[in-house]
Amino acid sequence: MRSHLTGMAIAGSVVLVVLIAVGVRPGAALPWAAALACPLMMIAMMVMMRRGHDHAGDQSADGCAEPSAPVDRPVSR
Repeated sequence: MRSHLTGMAIAGSVVLVVLIAVGVRPGAALPWAAALACPLMMIAMMVMMRRGHDHAGDQSADGCAEPSAPVDRPVSR
């Protein structure tokens, strides 16, 4: 939970700095930075999760392990 809030604070700060750098007044930039922090974090999380799936060797695209084929074993009598 704490790292998520830290990430949102960083994203909001970056947006705030960019808005002020392009000439938006700080009073008007602050609400925009707060509102855009959440969607930016969602995009970042989706990119990071997608990157994690690309490296998974035995998992399918939805994150579930591939079902194994039934094994035919001889019946002992």
